[in-house]
Amino acid sequence: MPSHVIFNIAVSLDGKTGKEGKQIEFLSRMDKYRVHQLRGNSDAIMIDVDLIKKENPEITVRKEVEEPYRVIVDAKAETPLDAKILGGAGKVIVVVSRQAPRLRIDKLGKVENVETMVVGDYAINLPRLLSNLYETNKIETIFLERGGSLPGRMFKESLVNELYISIMPAIIGKDGNPINIFDITPEKDIELELEGIIQYGEQVVLHYLIK
Repeated sequence: MPSHVIFNIAVSLDGKTGKEGKQIEFLSRMDKYRVHQLRGNSDAIMIDVDLIKKENPEITVRKEVEEPYRVIVDAKAETPLDAKILGGAGKVIVVVSRQAPRLRIDKLGKVENVETMVVGDYAINLPRLLSNLYETNKIETIFLERGGSLPGRMFKESLVNELYISIMPAIIGKDGNPINIFDITPEKDIELELEGIIQYGEQVVLHYLIK
């Protein structure tokens, strides 16, 4: 059974997601609730290790449901052993490549509620990863977190099915190393079908299905 991947992102009016080294609060209280609902209704939350190294997010659903799997795409097994995402309720799968140091893989595998999965020789083979997640853990619906090269790679390989994009009433500008939506820009056009529009005050959320 193919996976169903949902990507959610908040951007400024000029298409930026923030600035390097500076936290910008984009989401309103209502939109944070919407994001946690999406996470909680998913079988797994997938995240790039680069975001963990930069921001050390906790990644929870904050509601009375069973915590979804948290899947870390980490080719070199660089996830810090004290990362917040490794703690708390719910199981974590750290996905590494065959080039990852054996010692690092073993240490991650010894953390409570953490399992490791080897997929790919040097980089993570994403289509194979989605297949493995379903075959081994029945993970079908995946919430894809922002950050790092992972979202761009997922779009590049046509593995994303839905897109939620929150348009924030702000312009980031060029100063302070603004962050673009994708570290890796998809090479081909992506056709979208508008599924719905949500408004929270001055903030608008666009929901698209990807053709």
